[in-house]
Amino acid sequence: MNDRSIDRDLSLTFPSIISLKLDVRDAPFIFTRLLRCMPNLQHLTINSLDTYFGNLKNILAGRVDDLDIHVHNFYRGKPSIYMNGSKWEEIIVKHLPQLKTFQLKMKIQYWSRNNKEDDIDKLITSFGNHFWIRERQWFVRCDWNPEPTSSYICLYTLPYAFDHFDTHTALIRSKSTSPKENDYWLYDHVRNLHYDYSLTNNSALSRACFSKIHYLSIELPSSGNIWPTLSTFIHLN
Repeated sequence: MNDRSIDRDLSLTFPSIISLKLDVRDAPFIFTRLLRCMPNLQHLTINSLDTYFGNLKNILAGRVDDLDIHVHNFYRGKPSIYMNGSKWEEIIVKHLPQLKTFQLKMKIQYWSRNNKEDDIDKLITSFGNHFWIRERQWFVRCDWNPEPTSSYICLYTLPYAFDHFDTHTALIRSKSTSPKENDYWLYDHVRNLHYDYSLTNNSALSRACFSKIHYLSIELPSSGNIWPTLSTFIHLN
């Protein structure tokens, strides 16, 4: 598809569209032009496999009131120098100054045996300045597996606003920018839950409450009697 054909196809305007969901895989310039055809757009949801900073700046070069972003990052670089809080702040201040609702989930595949905890601390800290905590009061939580062989990192805004949540290991650590660490453990937007039953009281996620799930996938212990385990879920509808 060349630029001329894109301009022809996107020459119309759609003033009646106020909500849009995008699955972004490539060619962000197409989506930028698409958004320009929707002058009254207020709510935007983006599902993306890429958070290259330039791409997001191009896509979000417009004004919306509510923004949901669900991104899956698969890379080997440091998360603290990729799409961190400082870069999201730049996008919001420069391109979305009227933004009222910001809901973000970043799943990061990060392979590193050195300084992993330090890099995660830097990522979380980047969402802890005056803009995030005082001005907007938008808090984030980061869950990760501390094992050197694990690449699992998931960062999301609070309260959790997405319908799917998965846990694949009992060794989950968690840290948030919320002033009260005991807040925001109710995940009532979650409808689909993948649950590792080996999660113990030592896991950070043992405090999480999923009160409105519709679909449940459970990883059961590989040894021992599983019937006591199953009986704890018998009350579910």
